[in-house]
Amino acid sequence: MDSTSNRPSPLSEPVIEALIDFWAQTGREHEVDVRGNSMWPLVRDGDKARIAHGLGKLKRGDVVAYQRNGELVVHRLIRIVHGAGEPRFLIKGDNVSGYDPTVPASRVLGRVVALQRSGKWRRLDTLLMRAIGWTVATITLAKFMLQWLFR
Repeated sequence: MDSTSNRPSPLSEPVIEALIDFWAQTGREHEVDVRGNSMWPLVRDGDKARIAHGLGKLKRGDVVAYQRNGELVVHRLIRIVHGAGEPRFLIKGDNVSGYDPTVPASRVLGRVVALQRSGKWRRLDTLLMRAIGWTVATITLAKFMLQWLFR
């Protein structure tokens, strides 16, 4: 859900935070429209993402929705970093070379469990799709570590 030149201005950060809090309190899944191609070919501009709220079951390879500068972003979870304070997430779009800044857990809305394209829903929480996601994230993490070692 990246910015595009045709998009209206993003919601203010307090509005997004209030919306995220409201969604999380309902305990339900919600759907949002996706804009941009940073997750192409898995997620495409115009798809609809169904988000399951909460962080309890997040794993490497999951596609997550998080808040960044007043927008919701849908990217892949590469690594969970535990340390002092809340966990932080290394997140990256599949179709971009750079990594997102590490994201605190409090900014993550939840996991994308399904995508709708051309009126048809496709589940991302099947064993096969989670295995593919884990593989993509593991390869991405290995590249990240190699770049760090040889810089």
